[in-house]
Amino acid sequence: MATTWPSYLSAVLNERATQLGLDLRIEVTNYGRAYYYSTQEVFLLAQLLKSGQRPNLVVFLDGINERARTCSDVPSFTKYLAEATHNLQFERALPPVAQFDWLPVVRLAKAISRRMAAPSPSSPSPNQTADGCIASVADRYRQNADRYRQNVEIASAISKLYGVGTLFFLQPDPTVHYSPALYRSNLASRFYVDRRLKSEFYRMARDIEGVIDLTNLFELWGANRKAIIDSLHYGPQFNLFLAQHIANHIDASSRPPACRGRSSTSSTPRSTRRSHRRRSRTALR
Repeated sequence: MATTWPSYLSAVLNERATQLGLDLRIEVTNYGRAYYYSTQEVFLLAQLLKSGQRPNLVVFLDGINERARTCSDVPSFTKYLAEATHNLQFERALPPVAQFDWLPVVRLAKAISRRMAAPSPSSPSPNQTADGCIASVADRYRQNADRYRQNVEIASAISKLYGVGTLFFLQPDPTVHYSPALYRSNLASRFYVDRRLKSEFYRMARDIEGVIDLTNLFELWGANRKAIIDSLHYGPQFNLFLAQHIANHIDASSRPPACRGRSSTSSTPRSTRRSHRRRSRTALR
């Protein structure tokens, strides 16, 4: 879409290259995926590089999807996909009632049955959930910050192996950094609890070497100025604002464009395609 921040980044970088009098055209490819977080981004990066993709620079913008419920480090909807696959494989072995789980009356009966059932002797300890995760949400966010740190290091190492530059940004998160007064509807009390807990993730993540902190962009945008279109997603104008700040960390005057002052986390990028105008490619996660 033309109003996403990667689209605006392409426009901003090419405009700055033109202003500098450079015979350079910068291509930005958006590899963003719904619900992806840093672990999945690392796998996607490795797959793209192994398949022959060679961007000059890879830009990561993370934070919102590094949520505590992914403490087991598996993609969203994994549980539901596993259940659906199992049901397809063993459909005939299922009891007849199981084939009608979608009916509200069946779901209600099962919920009542679970409540009346005695606790299982193998129930998880008070410090763990059923899937083995840490029960404390605050501890899980700290665990996620450590996981994010490792993924930054892995992505940097993989990119360096292929001669590709990297930039890692912490994004402004509406659930943490946006004014509650700007939301369209009243917020549940849980919102404020999650806001406080998730702040711990950002406190730790912004200290990770090689990560650029952009969590203050809502403040720079304007404390009383709306920036999101629902409860989470940025509006077009804020996407442009975000792209401009990301572009400030990319040196458009180098050939090909590279990171500004980031030699510790990136290698010298390589240009892979040339024409009468030199092209540079930037991939985004």
